[in-house]
Amino acid sequence: AVWRSELRSEHAPVRYWALRTLARGDAAAVPPKELHRLRDTDPSPLVQITAAKLLAERGDADASLKLLIGFLNEHPQDSVQLAAAVALRDLGDVARPALSDLEAAAKRGEYVARVSQAALAR
Repeated sequence: AVWRSELRSEHAPVRYWALRTLARGDAAAVPPKELHRLRDTDPSPLVQITAAKLLAERGDADASLKLLIGFLNEHPQDSVQLAAAVALRDLGDVARPALSDLEAAAKRGEYVARVSQAALAR
């Protein structure tokens, strides 16, 4: 219950690590409604990416992939692009609709390109 309450912390790193910790222990511990809230309204891109990945793994892929692809293609920070590429890589076949975006990203910045290439190799 402690970690669940931290999903509403005012501090983005606390929300991010609470989400990661809950998902690692039991992905079902975070209700879909809470994941939707985090994906759709959290001000932290890393929290949104983590929630989107968890939702996509549960079969709620369309909006989650749209968000991940948007961060991969449009976010100005390489670290956010990288996090989106890692999430897409980890989703495997679920991320098939993002193949053309990963192919384009594989030609950009060093780390993003490497992760995108790894995702395409899956």
